Amino acid sequence: MPANTYDAIIVGSGITGGWAAKELTEKGLNTLVLEAGRTIDPGTDYVEHVPVWELKYRNWDDRATRQKTQPVQREVYYACDEYSSKFFVSDIENPYTNVPGTKFSWIRGRQVGGKSITWGRQSYRWSDLDFEANLKEGIAVDWPLRYADVAPWYDYVEEFAGISGQAEGLPQLPDGKFLPPMEMNCAELTFRDALAKNFDDRMLTIGRTAVLTQVHKGRAACHYCGVCHRGCITSSYFSSLNSTLPAAQKTGKFTMRPYSVVHSLVFDSQTRKVTGVRVIDVSDYYADDAQTNYLLAQGETRASIGQHAGITDTSELLAVDPGGVDLGRFADAPFTLEPNGVSGDPTKATVERGRALIDIKVAAAVRQIRAQAAGL
Repeated sequence: MPANTYDAIIVGSGITGGWAAKELTEKGLNTLVLEAGRTIDPGTDYVEHVPVWELKYRNWDDRATRQKTQPVQREVYYACDEYSSKFFVSDIENPYTNVPGTKFSWIRGRQVGGKSITWGRQSYRWSDLDFEANLKEGIAVDWPLRYADVAPWYDYVEEFAGISGQAEGLPQLPDGKFLPPMEMNCAELTFRDALAKNFDDRMLTIGRTAVLTQVHKGRAACHYCGVCHRGCITSSYFSSLNSTLPAAQKTGKFTMRPYSVVHSLVFDSQTRKVTGVRVIDVSDYYADDAQTNYLLAQGETRASIGQHAGITDTSELLAVDPGGVDLGRFADAPFTLEPNGVSGDPTKATVERGRALIDIKVAAAVRQIRAQAAGL
């Protein structure tokens, strides 16, 4: 089968991938975006208006399970909760290592839109105080550009994204192309006035944020429900899902491919250039009822599968039918099988175990695909 050919291939559909897709397609390039995760349907996945009484734990969450399965992601405590933990990866299934003696919290979202669905939206320009800091302090490497070089691009991004804020004329915090600012509440107004009365070098201003205060490029103004990290059905905050990817789609030169894990790059040793991408298609593995159908083909019944119908990850596959998964060299892994899934100790995660877990997932996927192909 001949490989599909594109002018540009983008790996990842988060904020950066979304902007790249918009710019390349609008410049006429036939562009493919590869996303390792699933698609997002705002109508069902966004839950900002779901009342708390519809949640099993009333948004108190199953904290013990969350701490076991997403200890790193849970550091974003306001967002990785009973409502929105689905927008963050499982730390057990996506382990990583730190340099000894250091700690890095790798917050990840694996879905179309990436972390642009859950980012904080505060949007500020750097000034020359930032761009010149390394040079003046004699550390690291001097930035090869200054604010004047970047200012037109700040304008370009802000005019498309929609940034609300108040112009203040501060050299350390350059003004931007703002939509009307959000209103301050009475306490903030009182505090602002007190600062102005008692200090000549301090002030209070409203946050500059990628949330609309008026209709902008077909997107509705914010209605201040206050829980942006659960999604935004009105597309009032900037994300690749709400803004840049739809813009790319309108060009007719855009292809989105979810469930596409990039394996490696194709390198032409003659031209010394990358000419393509090798992709593992995991759509069959994550398709509706794929895991359920696999278990049924192995002799399980729907009754035995029970509440795990619609299984979507290896944790649940192991929990429902641990005998049906070949653990192989992962047999001594730091996890235990429990009724509601797999729990483990992420502090014992290693690259080797991570690779072994991928082997498990691939092996399970292959068996499912073969079973389906055989008509089971």
